[in-house]
Amino acid sequence: MLSLLSMISIVSAKEIVLSAGLKDFTDQQLAEQYQRYENYLPFITASSILVYEIGLNGTLQHYNISSKEYTAETYQQSLKKNLGLKSYPCIFCDSTLNGICDNIDLRLNNVLKRKEEFILESIGLAKKYEYDGYYLDLEGVTNVDQYLLTDFVNQWATAIAPYHLKLRVWIGPGTPFLLEKLLENCYTEIASFDTYTDDYQTFVNQASKYFNQICNKSHLSYGLLTYDTTLATKNTIHDIFEYITDIDVGSVTFWASTLPGHWLGTLKTFLSK
Repeated sequence: MLSLLSMISIVSAKEIVLSAGLKDFTDQQLAEQYQRYENYLPFITASSILVYEIGLNGTLQHYNISSKEYTAETYQQSLKKNLGLKSYPCIFCDSTLNGICDNIDLRLNNVLKRKEEFILESIGLAKKYEYDGYYLDLEGVTNVDQYLLTDFVNQWATAIAPYHLKLRVWIGPGTPFLLEKLLENCYTEIASFDTYTDDYQTFVNQASKYFNQICNKSHLSYGLLTYDTTLATKNTIHDIFEYITDIDVGSVTFWASTLPGHWLGTLKTFLSK
C-alpha cells in the first residue's frame, strides 16, 4: 500500500522542504527532530540538514554532532531511507556567527583554486549518501571576487545537473553573489530568505523580483521562517500560499526544525493541488 507521502508525490510535483541545524546535537535531540520529521510527513516532501561547512583547505567537511549512532551525513541519509523525504544537505558557512566558518574568505578562495575537484567531491558524496542535491548558504564574505564566486556556483549547478542533482542557493541581504548572474543560469536554483516575513504584501514584493527574473521558475524556492517574530498568522500564510500557487512556483523552504500547527492545513492543500 502506498504511503500518504507517496500518494502526494504522484499527484504533485510541488515541494516543501523543512530545514534544521543539528550541530552538536545529542542522540536524544536527534531522535526528537527525527520524530518531528515523521509527524510532518503529510505536510513536507524533503529535508535539509546543516551537514557541511567549507574547510580551510577548500574541501567539504561535515559538522560534528554529539551522537554515537549518526554522523551528520548518515542522519541526513536516514530521513530519506526511512521516511522517503528527498535529501538536500546544506553547506553552511556564516562568519558572522561565533565559531562558524572563521576565515571564510580564505576557505572560499581555496575552493576557487580547486573548482573541478570540489564539484567532483560533491558528486561523490551525493552518490554515497543518496542526496538529491545541496543547499548553499554563504554569509559574512568580505574579500572574495563576486564574479568568480557566482560563476563557480553556476558552473557547479550545471555540472551536477546530469546526475539529477540540484544546487539551490540561499540569497538575501549579505549573500556574496551577483544575483542577476545567478538568476540567468537555467541550472542554478534559488531559495530566498528575504521573504521571511509576517506581512503578505512584503512577501509579494520580495517574491516577485525573483519570479520576474529567474530563467526557470521551477528552480525558485521561497523561504519562510517557522518561528520568532516573523511568524505569519493562519490567514497570512493562506494568502501567501495562494499567491505561490497562482504564479505556479512549486517549492517552499522552511527554516527551521518545526512547523506551526495553524499552517498545516494550508501546506497539505498546497501539496494536493
